[in-house]
Amino acid sequence: MTPYPISLIVPVLNEEPIIGEMLRQFVVQHKPHPPFRLVIVDNGSRDRTVRSVTEWCRKLALPYLLLHEPVRGIAEATKHGFEAALDSRVLVKLDADSRVSPAFVHDVWNEINKPKTDGIYGSFVFPWDIYTGWSTKKRTMYTTLVGRRKRLSQATRGWRPEIFQGPFYAVTRRAYRQSGGIQLGATVLRYNDDMEFSVRLNHMGFRIRRTDISVTISPRRLEEHFDAYMTGELYWGESLDTIRVRHSQPTVGVLTERMIRAFTSFHLRLLTYQLMNGSRTKSMNTLFDAVGISVRPYRNMNASGELLLRRLRTDAEKKIITYLHRYV
Repeated sequence: MTPYPISLIVPVLNEEPIIGEMLRQFVVQHKPHPPFRLVIVDNGSRDRTVRSVTEWCRKLALPYLLLHEPVRGIAEATKHGFEAALDSRVLVKLDADSRVSPAFVHDVWNEINKPKTDGIYGSFVFPWDIYTGWSTKKRTMYTTLVGRRKRLSQATRGWRPEIFQGPFYAVTRRAYRQSGGIQLGATVLRYNDDMEFSVRLNHMGFRIRRTDISVTISPRRLEEHFDAYMTGELYWGESLDTIRVRHSQPTVGVLTERMIRAFTSFHLRLLTYQLMNGSRTKSMNTLFDAVGISVRPYRNMNASGELLLRRLRTDAEKKIITYLHRYV
């Protein structure tokens, strides 16, 4: 058994410019915490990322395990790291560009050891200096869209179980093992390493909580794909090529409409996945009640995921869009 009760799993891909900063933050973990190690999973870097990891970890005297995942993909790399770290009691997923507080390991350990807790996640913020180069118009657009996105999230809060979010989450070894862990394979949810995994955990009776742990995340995806990031399309499955063709210079109104459709698409996919797996959650019933549709016919359908999703879109998509318009 490892002497490290906590393993921090960090997939990396061409992170040479930032990996040193990422690793240094774990030297200054001041509050009491159990021993931890870093599990770095290289996913095919073509720069000096691997060499930099070794040099920095030795220089900083950080316990680490360096792995190589030849199949490109965040889910593949995360799964490799988790399963190599199952000798630890707590498994933590972090993005390579995440920044954490000096109390991070202490807080994760305390939160996941609270009663009735099998997994946790937190909140995410951008570093404030990203705004300095923005025009007044872009800052206004960002602020407006963030407000609308929060209102939509609140309006749909009861429609979904607790769901892990990629930049940071943690799960116990027991929950990971007994649930079957991260499973690689196509699902209507599209993302196996956080969404599908957490929905399956909920379905099996494991308990996930949101915590007050805050992680600063890199603004690079926001800078590269501002509109798709703000609407949710970037994470909820729509093709970036389709997004680019649709609007080259979208307005707040256009982005709001796309945001509503992205929320709708995500919840329809979530419903489909839950129905396919026989879930009978309160959140499912809450969504069906909100749009005035009975869940019973869908539970009795003998259809593939894509066919069920198509049927739900026909029956519920317009109703959900109309419902969400009330909150923006």
